[in-house]
Amino acid sequence: MEKLVVNNLSKFIQGKIILQDIDLCFESNKIYGLIGNNGAGKTTFFRTITGLTSYSGVITVYDGQEHFSKLNYILKHVGIVIPFPEEYDSFSVNEVFEEHLFYMGVNENVDLIELLNYVDLNISLKTKISKLSLGMKQKLNIAIALSHRPDILLLDEPFNGLDRTGISKLKSIIKEFRKSNKVVIISSHSFRELDDIIDSVVVLDNGKVMSTDDISSFPSKNIGNIEEYFEIVKMGGHNG
Repeated sequence: MEKLVVNNLSKFIQGKIILQDIDLCFESNKIYGLIGNNGAGKTTFFRTITGLTSYSGVITVYDGQEHFSKLNYILKHVGIVIPFPEEYDSFSVNEVFEEHLFYMGVNENVDLIELLNYVDLNISLKTKISKLSLGMKQKLNIAIALSHRPDILLLDEPFNGLDRTGISKLKSIIKEFRKSNKVVIISSHSFRELDDIIDSVVVLDNGKVMSTDDISSFPSKNIGNIEEYFEIVKMGGHNG
């Protein structure tokens, strides 16, 4: 069942193509890998979905029998993991949660300690962001992204700063989140971390979709892993 649909999505900055004519459909209960070289447009793609940058085209979120394309609705149904801006360094963990939940229009109480425990982050809510390591910030980002109970989870380089235990825990969280008609889209340079978790792959290059495929089809095409698939696409040998 469709959960997120992108039609004719384009983004230009001073005449330069960042994203061009992207048409993608993301289905419920699936984990997608969004891959490509630096500058391919992966982060910009995430930013358009969350309204952090302007764009042309239509982004639609489906909720049961209804569909919505208004930004304020989409925002409340999407959780995104991106690096903290520098101005957050002076904020406490609690203040970051409060700002996020207010922005998302969440009125009910959220058990923040339970969320931190869920991502294996043992810190006080009074802890300043500046005191956290890269891995701890990444875990906090994940907790924040989950705090308003979204239906779609966008993870931009989520494995950065995590040790093996942290990576294993994140994969467990991702797999758990996928259930109940939800969608996960992961952008990562570490293809080997995607091999055992994603269901489908999308290759971006210079702002365009070069190929899409289900991982389950790899064996029949004699493709061993995502790295091999990516190399084949770059050489023009596969287009989905």
